[in-house]
Amino acid sequence: MKQTKANHQETKIENKTVALRKEELLKAGFSETGIFKQSSARTSAPVVKLNHPTLSRAMGPKRRLPTQTRPRREATFFTSTAQESGVSGSEENLINKLTQAIKSAQVKYREHYLKGAFSRQESGWLSGLRHRMLGQSRAQSVSEIQANTFEAVLKKLDDFFYAPETRYNFHSFTSYLLDEFILLLEQANSSVTVIRPKSGEHYNPTVWSEIRESLAALLKESSLNYNHSATS
Repeated sequence: MKQTKANHQETKIENKTVALRKEELLKAGFSETGIFKQSSARTSAPVVKLNHPTLSRAMGPKRRLPTQTRPRREATFFTSTAQESGVSGSEENLINKLTQAIKSAQVKYREHYLKGAFSRQESGWLSGLRHRMLGQSRAQSVSEIQANTFEAVLKKLDDFFYAPETRYNFHSFTSYLLDEFILLLEQANSSVTVIRPKSGEHYNPTVWSEIRESLAALLKESSLNYNHSATS
């Protein structure tokens, strides 16, 4: 009720103000028609009609999607270390054969002490305990040798064969490793001068030096054959 009275009073004040303004304009020489036109133009705002709904305004140009997908990389993440170092094909081939020989020796050594396969003469219980623990750990580390050149492989093998703790007896990992290297040379038809020890005998500690020289000679011979076939 109070709100209605207040609105009524505001309306009366507004009408009185309009009447006074009209009277002033009439005294100034304006006609009632001109006053009406000015009042209408002042109070009625122009209405602008939208050409499109407000919820779907015209957007700017969108980024064009590529018409062609990017080509896949032909090179894989795990690239060959031999390719990265630029070694020859014959050197890469010999590195792979050495790696396979090392892994084969490690598998045979492990299978012998864990499952009794690839049997050799029985060793004492203390020796067997050592080969089941420390020996297997060293064999595993040697089998994980990674090198990208032939000389780097030989350097890592030197570290193993010339280490103070390396043993050359017939039931050690060293004997399995030397067996595989001699087999590699025999399969390559190389002039092998190293002779395997008889059953129950140990390898001579100097045998690795002999095998090392034979491997180097094999690489040289393979490189000559590889270059000859490439140029012919």
